[in-house]
Amino acid sequence: MTFSANTSSYRNIFPQDKTIELNQAVYSGYRQLVQTMLTVDKLDVNFTPNGRDTYLHTAIARRDLAMVQLLVMFKANLNPLLTARDAISPLWMAMLYSYDDISEFLVRAGADINERFSLHFCGKKCNYTINGINGGKTSLLHLAVARNHEAHVKLFLDYGADINYQDTFGKESALQYAVFRKFISLATILIYRGANLESANVDGMTSLHTALIIGDVDLIKMLIQRGANVKAVDNSGKTALHFIAESNVENVEIAEQLLNMGLRINQTEFKRNLGPLHVALLTGKDKLVKLFVRHGADVTAKISNGVSPLSLANLYCSAKTMRLMIARGANVNDKIDDGGTTLHMAARRYSAEKVRVLLRCGANINSLDLRGSTPLGCLENFHSDVAKVLVKQIAIMHARGAFIALSTMEVIWANVPLMEHFNQCLAELKFIEKKPFYLRYTLRTVLDERPMKLAALTRNSDFVLGFQTIKLKLEVPNFAREICIKFMCALLLKYQLSSMEEHLNRIFYDSLPEPIIQAIAYHMNIQDTPYLVERLVRAIRQVQEKARRARRELATEETIGPAQ
Repeated sequence: MTFSANTSSYRNIFPQDKTIELNQAVYSGYRQLVQTMLTVDKLDVNFTPNGRDTYLHTAIARRDLAMVQLLVMFKANLNPLLTARDAISPLWMAMLYSYDDISEFLVRAGADINERFSLHFCGKKCNYTINGINGGKTSLLHLAVARNHEAHVKLFLDYGADINYQDTFGKESALQYAVFRKFISLATILIYRGANLESANVDGMTSLHTALIIGDVDLIKMLIQRGANVKAVDNSGKTALHFIAESNVENVEIAEQLLNMGLRINQTEFKRNLGPLHVALLTGKDKLVKLFVRHGADVTAKISNGVSPLSLANLYCSAKTMRLMIARGANVNDKIDDGGTTLHMAARRYSAEKVRVLLRCGANINSLDLRGSTPLGCLENFHSDVAKVLVKQIAIMHARGAFIALSTMEVIWANVPLMEHFNQCLAELKFIEKKPFYLRYTLRTVLDERPMKLAALTRNSDFVLGFQTIKLKLEVPNFAREICIKFMCALLLKYQLSSMEEHLNRIFYDSLPEPIIQAIAYHMNIQDTPYLVERLVRAIRQVQEKARRARRELATEETIGPAQ
């Protein structure tokens, strides 16, 4: 159908109500007819029969940019006062329909960029959903960020969008929207356009807190570099360290940076008395736990229900982390809520490796819980590895005359497999105690000697050869594993000591005699070697410099003296 200046023939197809006729013309895209009706018939371009839709809404619904431009040319109100509760402004309608060309035109034509709208009011009208936008009033800038629409974000900011507006439901800013969704490019734009980094949502979380939970390193570093307050706390008292511990990403580098910026490692949140260490333990972050402990985290601080950090490590972390906690002062025999100890808990969870660690660190195998059960007595499966580990420890205690609770022995006597294993361990202990493999040294030497002392013994090749002649798996199958591990660790320590001595010899060959160097190497902690050597070098060089100055002063005095 070709449209001409004569519009009378087309008017016959519409009802006689001119407002309906105009709406039908807009809907059908008859621009010349619309222009004629607005010019000749003087119809109101902003007429809203139902308090919800104008002719401009009709044109937008048809995605007719040319019709929208025509209506705007005839002074269509871009920001009409609509009375219906679910009414949508033209710009919001275009945005919700994702009509980018119309949205951009309306913004440039003067539509209110800061109008707020509750998305749940649009309902089926726009058939629109977007993940993560709540039911409170939000802004067009929030919507553009949620859609990751960089061009619209820049356009809205250029035309005066309130960059720091917070939605009415979660009180989240556009920056927090971008950070939560990991939209790094949009977050960068908002930050450099002046977004408030300290703006907090309804829970008191800042953009930095959100970035720490998300775990995006580049985003975190950018926020810190732009001046985000690393010491801010949320409404529950959580610090940045709590949030980095909650993250799914174990970000040790950022955590160390935050600690170096002065964050308190033992600051707890209000409700459950959780510190950063507790959160790291609850989320099983072994490396982060190690960092926090190294920076002074209190390994004895309990949370509000009385659970200790060691118990949390037992539940969620590795045996190595448990060993670290105990080495830093955690009480291995501390009672938990049921009256038992961490050893009871590890036994009930059938974690043989953790039971071994606890026993080596002095856990009380005779401790009773509120039901009167020892760690062995609380087991249900007496064929498990945990049962064997506990019985072996009881056999060691029996062989050495240590006290064993009657309830523990009753469990062994009542179970044939446990009794057989107990007797076998006793027989192996006799071999370990009495059979020397070099001079007076027996396998008990390997089991009981301190690591550094055992490492010194392995310098003797005859000692090593004598040990290697024993068929451990045949003679002492229940103790072969730990004896081998202990001996191999001693050999490794010996190599490290030798390497350390060579390193010290190269540094102090003209300053210290070899016996002193050996003594220094013997007493140094292998893990702390670089740090200690650096301090030692600095101290000796200071002493040498003082000695040289003293010699120069003495020589000067001797030279000046005769001259006078």
